[in-house]
Amino acid sequence: MKPLAGVRVLVTRPEAQAAPLCAALEELGAIAVRLPVLQIEAIADNQALQQVAENLAHIQKLIFISTNAVEYALPTLLAINPQLLKIIPCFAVGKSTAQALQLYNLNVKAAPPPFNSESLLTLPELQNLYNEHVVIMRGEGGRELLAESLKVRGARIEYCNVYCRVLPQLEKNPEKVDIILITSSEGLKNLAILLGNCAWLRHTPLVLISERIAAPDWQAPLFAARQASDEGLIQALLEWQQVNPHVR
Repeated sequence: MKPLAGVRVLVTRPEAQAAPLCAALEELGAIAVRLPVLQIEAIADNQALQQVAENLAHIQKLIFISTNAVEYALPTLLAINPQLLKIIPCFAVGKSTAQALQLYNLNVKAAPPPFNSESLLTLPELQNLYNEHVVIMRGEGGRELLAESLKVRGARIEYCNVYCRVLPQLEKNPEKVDIILITSSEGLKNLAILLGNCAWLRHTPLVLISERIAAPDWQAPLFAARQASDEGLIQALLEWQQVNPHVR
């Protein structure tokens, strides 16, 4: 029998990023229930992105926070300055973000495990940055740790927001699941908004992509992934299943 046979797993990733994770879960026998709790949209008339593309000759490093940052920034950057873009070091926080950049044959520097901002900051190329112009490609909002740490190391930091997150519309509530996968604090907040009327919600265990995600009023066990990746989520899910073998 497959290790997750019959386990109903609520996948809350945005629709465009959910497919690989759902496929991996189904390969292990799980029933992947898709419920995007974030909708990703491009920022309209993005003059900031246009200016970054035109100014690549004066930028020493680009940092991409997520696969969404790659998806919404790369077309403009490549259209305006493709040759320079292939020379500038492009740093990726997550494993999937690095893979997305590598599809464009760029000079990619990836964060080591556990694939987060803290691990990216350990790279030798990000230690001494005196007067270097570093642009962080991201969605609106987010953590300030990366920018603040790089400023201390001498960098001139510029944010370039290329997408925003909005609360999606929910057509109907899903049936009760055995466990829920959460990949951001905002996603957990939106989940509570979307399914707040479901009596089973807060009694359902959570697998969190990072221990930084807080769920203080949750009434079921929390399991944090050791790595911020699909593989990390699945490993945490398998560990939960070993503790709860009766859940099928």
